[in-house]
Amino acid sequence: MKVTRLWYNRKEHSIPSEAEQNILNKSGSKTFYEKSFIDLLCVMSVCNKAQFEHPSESFTRVSTKMLLEQKTKSQNAKLTKKFTIITQSGRLSVKEPTEDLKGMEEGKKPDDYWNVTKKGSSKKKKNNLIGMSLEVALLRYVETVTSVEAIRPRFPKLFEIPFNSVRRWQLVIARCQAKPQSVDALELLEDLQNDQVINVVMMKGAPEEILAKCSHYVLHDELKEIDEDFRNECKDAWEHYGCEGNRVLGFALKHFVSDAHAKFTNESTNYPQEKLVFIGLSAAIDPPKPQVAEAIQQCKDAGIKVYMITGTVVKGNSL
Repeated sequence: MKVTRLWYNRKEHSIPSEAEQNILNKSGSKTFYEKSFIDLLCVMSVCNKAQFEHPSESFTRVSTKMLLEQKTKSQNAKLTKKFTIITQSGRLSVKEPTEDLKGMEEGKKPDDYWNVTKKGSSKKKKNNLIGMSLEVALLRYVETVTSVEAIRPRFPKLFEIPFNSVRRWQLVIARCQAKPQSVDALELLEDLQNDQVINVVMMKGAPEEILAKCSHYVLHDELKEIDEDFRNECKDAWEHYGCEGNRVLGFALKHFVSDAHAKFTNESTNYPQEKLVFIGLSAAIDPPKPQVAEAIQQCKDAGIKVYMITGTVVKGNSL
């Protein structure tokens, strides 16, 4: 499965091909993203249960989290940490941080992770994703733009309501470790008390369910109230994608202030569950295997009717 299109700022955005993305990455030009697109990437990464196969890859991001928590220290300060390593034989070894580790502390995304073979050659280590195919597709797309493991430590999860087929959405409450840049969070920073923190509710799910929980949307870095025109425009977009065989998801978030030690449950009312901010849509497609057409034709020749059952709602009807 692969993400093919995004819909935000009231317009469609096509996904560059792998070759086009490689050209953009190699150009070295600095890209400035709209806040709504950044929010979309964050919700895709955090409100997502898919995981990398090799947890060791997240060491870089743990270092980033440690850096964020130490706000009083200079980001460019010289590293003085020492690492004590206990070998299998029981010997202690003290290691000084290398320049590579310094880059990790600064939150830089390494281009490659390498395994040194016995012959002395280097081989790139493949880091597969484990999870539902649609959630894996979301993370794969985020990885073409930035690093999932750079985003997640900035939003440690506090509470989660998993997706199921009845409610058709997933909810995550996360702590904002860094200063939030989202449009709806700017006014919260002005009145923040010393014993308070900023959290964020992130949701993804069936677009009609997500939109029903939203009162505002983001347009060109401004907060707008959802009206009937926007609802119809959004509905037309997800129905169009659904008719093309895409799996469509809606995304929303809402920042809020709470006590630093607040607890959240399914029954608690100390976090927003309505009047959220609608961020956008994603469309992902899972192309049928080449053998499917032949198999369906064989069924038809044998007088067998073939039906495909999905959870997609197209123009009021479930497929």
